Amino acid sequence: MPGTGGVTLLELLLVLAILAIMLGGGLGVFAALDVGKRQAVGLVKSVVRSAQNEAIATQSPARVRIDPDAGTLYAETLRVVGTWHFEERQLDGAFGLDGGVRDCSFITDGYLGDALCFGGTGSFAEVQVKHDPAWDFRYGFAIDLVLRWDGGGGGRLLRIGNSIGIEI
Repeated sequence: MPGTGGVTLLELLLVLAILAIMLGGGLGVFAALDVGKRQAVGLVKSVVRSAQNEAIATQSPARVRIDPDAGTLYAETLRVVGTWHFEERQLDGAFGLDGGVRDCSFITDGYLGDALCFGGTGSFAEVQVKHDPAWDFRYGFAIDLVLRWDGGGGGRLLRIGNSIGIEI
């Protein structure tokens, strides 16, 4: 019959099958997108960038601390509280924190430039550090030094108040 239009059952089923395939493939792509992973990567990048910027701004080391128990991630800057050098044959410190020595000599063949050479049992070098209520030692601290053993006897290498000490 010319003039009557319609869709056969076979054509309808074919169109529905094509739509189902297209829709199934599209939903599969959306299911593969994991927004949580993308957010986590963004968070880690942000914290690392924050640590880097803080290190550049303060001219001091920085690190990223991950606490899996608390589920936290944060940047920490390691503040420099003092550096000392011996170029002028005295214990010159940064931030105006000069030190004092007793029974020590300065030698020229140190690890980097001049160095201190301790004489007898009463020899020592003493330096002050800046007192700042913002310091929080609960997360640790670092002390960098180089020791050259000369084969002599042992002694106290480092003492910080009555809390911390290193002896050899």
